Amino acid sequence: MPKIGLVVDGVYDQRAIAILLRKCGQGIMVVPRQCGGGQAVGKAIQILRELARPSLVDFAIWATDSETEDPTEVEARMRKAVKDARLNLDVCCVPVVPMMEAWLLADEVAVEKVCGASRKVNNPETLPNPKANLRDLLRKRPYTSVVAERIAQEANVAIIAKRCPSFRKLKDCVAQTDRRRQKRTGRE
Repeated sequence: MPKIGLVVDGVYDQRAIAILLRKCGQGIMVVPRQCGGGQAVGKAIQILRELARPSLVDFAIWATDSETEDPTEVEARMRKAVKDARLNLDVCCVPVVPMMEAWLLADEVAVEKVCGASRKVNNPETLPNPKANLRDLLRKRPYTSVVAERIAQEANVAIIAKRCPSFRKLKDCVAQTDRRRQKRTGRE
C-alpha cells in the first residue's frame, strides 16, 4: 500500500484532496498536512522535511492554489524550493488552478447531490472564483470543509481529470507512484 504525503494550503483542501487522492489509485494511504495557505513555501518545505523521515511516506505531493497567478510560475517556484531544500523525498508539485473548488465543480452530479443544485462547467479552471460559485449553489447554507469533503466523496475523478488539467497532473503523480512501487517490488 503506497503512502503518499500530501501538503496543501488549508483544511478544506486537506479534507477534499485527501479523498480525491485515495480515489486515484488502489489502496493509497494519504498522510495529509496543511501549511496555512497563501503559497506558504517555507512552511510547506518544513512539512516536506518532516515527511522525508525514513519510512513515513513513499512520495509526497505538494498542492497549492495558484489563485490569480500563472500556474507555470507557481510550479517553478515550488520546484525551486523543493530542489533548494535537497529533500530525501520525491515531491510532485501541483499548482491547483485556480483553487481546489474548481476541481469539485467539475463533477456537477456530485455537486447536485451535496448542494441541491449545480451548473455544468466544461472547464472550471477558467472560473475567476470557484469558491463563490459553490457558495451560490448552496444558496443560504454555508460552504464548509464538510461540504467540500462530501462533494469529494461523491466525485468521479475521471470527470474531474477530463475537465481540470491541474487535477490531471495530480492524478498522473499518483500513477507514477504506483509505477515506481511496482518496479521496486518487481511486479511490472
